[in-house]
Amino acid sequence: MSDKPLNVLVVVGSLHNESVTRAILDHAAERLRADDCAVDVLDLGKEPLPLYNPDTAEDQPVFAALQARVDRADVFLLGTPDN
Repeated sequence: MSDKPLNVLVVVGSLHNESVTRAILDHAAERLRADDCAVDVLDLGKEPLPLYNPDTAEDQPVFAALQARVDRADVFLLGTPDN
């Protein structure tokens, strides 16, 4: 077993501040941190992404930073609203 912490990227897809999705993912992130995981939360309500255009996506200012966050992750935890 490795001594390196598991890197988890948590993606909150709900834009509603009081969403159940956000509450569940916040709880999961807390539990993962308590288990010594390195947790990075990408909250799309607080960090909106531009619409994806395959012709220009890599030229967007947020692309390199987002790509680094994705590359660093061992695990992805995705939460999207159901209505």
